[in-house]
Amino acid sequence: MERAVSFYAPTADILDEGPKNLDQIRQEIVNHNERWPLRQNSIVGGIQVQEQVRDESYTIRFDQSFYAESAARREWSRGKVAVTLEARIQGGVPEITSLKQRTLERQKGVLSAASTNRR
Repeated sequence: MERAVSFYAPTADILDEGPKNLDQIRQEIVNHNERWPLRQNSIVGGIQVQEQVRDESYTIRFDQSFYAESAARREWSRGKVAVTLEARIQGGVPEITSLKQRTLERQKGVLSAASTNRR
């Protein structure tokens, strides 16, 4: 989890919820991991990078497919989102200053008793 947090700027706008500091971002990651302990994600298609300010800030866009499940809650979710990241270069290191997602496809379901017993 600390590795994931290390990619963010000291303050970042996460999922249109306004600016969050690193402790708040860390807690968001913990909450997501607890809610969905089994997750798979992959980038679909290409990654587009657009330089906003030369050698300083960039917009990165890509589509991501996902699957997540929680045996404890007996539910699953899968689909595809469009991700937009804003990043800046600080001290030679890129930092995410904004993360936004737009749902493209989504399905939800209930895990069967047989599938939760196999885990």
